[in-house]
Amino acid sequence: MKTSDSPTRTILMPTCDTTPQEIRSAIVITIDGLGARYLGAYGNDWRQTPNLDRWAAAGLLLEIAITDQPGQWLDRIPLLQPTSPSANSPNFERNADTVSQRWRRILITDDPQVAASAETKFDEVQLVELTAADEGATDWTETQTAMFFANAAAAVESMTGPQLLWIHSRGFQNDWDAPQDWRQDLMGDDDPEPPEWTIPPLKEQNQQVDSNTDPDTRWGWLQCYGAQLRVIDQCLGMLFELIEARWLAGEALLALFYSTRGYPLGEHGVFGHEVATVFDEVLHVPLILRDHSGLMLGQRRLSLANVRDAFDWVCDWSCGDSQTLLQRWPILPDLTESTIVGSAGEWHFVRTMNWKWIGQSNRDQLFSKPDDRWEQNDVSDRCPDVVADLRQRCSLLADDVG
Repeated sequence: MKTSDSPTRTILMPTCDTTPQEIRSAIVITIDGLGARYLGAYGNDWRQTPNLDRWAAAGLLLEIAITDQPGQWLDRIPLLQPTSPSANSPNFERNADTVSQRWRRILITDDPQVAASAETKFDEVQLVELTAADEGATDWTETQTAMFFANAAAAVESMTGPQLLWIHSRGFQNDWDAPQDWRQDLMGDDDPEPPEWTIPPLKEQNQQVDSNTDPDTRWGWLQCYGAQLRVIDQCLGMLFELIEARWLAGEALLALFYSTRGYPLGEHGVFGHEVATVFDEVLHVPLILRDHSGLMLGQRRLSLANVRDAFDWVCDWSCGDSQTLLQRWPILPDLTESTIVGSAGEWHFVRTMNWKWIGQSNRDQLFSKPDDRWEQNDVSDRCPDVVADLRQRCSLLADDVG
């Protein structure tokens, strides 16, 4: 592993796409708790993420990728039909040939719950068991995240034959054990010392987060999150180099990177991954595609996309070529009609290109998009017709959420 957080060098990939499709493979990298708003590639300049930003600049980046059920991703992905499905299984006819018969599916994860749920969906499941961290690491290579990604790197290096390798990290659900001096790097002249805890605050500790919360307390949370993000960026930089090396060796390999959900840091009275919420600090996640052809270099799309759609694109790629896939973008023909419906706990939401409606019990909230990026200006009382329309869409499309 590298010992500094400088960006890895840019490697220009060949632009041919002629490798026989029978040896195509795919790597999916997912991280829990990584919100799009904290990455430089999505406009953040507070905490540098050089490796992720370089990766995004060399690939296809989705500006508005939304997860419709945050944290509940494994059972909602078409790629992951049971390894021995019956003919009556949902989506079996469509996906069996493109995935089950073409690829050996391997999952490596540090999440025991994901590992248990994935047993019938993967041919092989590797659970990396991590030791609890009582204090911050003295070096980033000693963190839980680094330990996990060392195992993930070994899995990338040992890939053979047509394969779907899924690398899933608990990310910000793991202990926040970044070196303390990385938290201190984010201090201003008048800031207090950042916290030293390693266990992320949970729901029981967060129920009273509001506008009266001490700003120094909230800034401490951000310092801890930023330090942990720096660790993740370092680990991904190492993993990205290994993937690029396989491309240089002539392998036809698609890499999909995204997050299963963001992490609320008090923006709407919520701090912690155990609290249900459907604001964009949780729903808006990074989604980046790259492959061996180099045809996705530097492409950004403003399409409103459900994260789950990306797996149809992976299936399409496995059967075709990169050029054909790119020519069909954006996948949704009329962006003004694009609608994503989802839920978390008692919260429901509808997202279009122009609006975000949130419903909880008898309360409606409406935000103008994309102007109200942080969802601070509720205009539901001024736009009752829009609220009624989106509430109806939520009801009509509810079957797609389950």
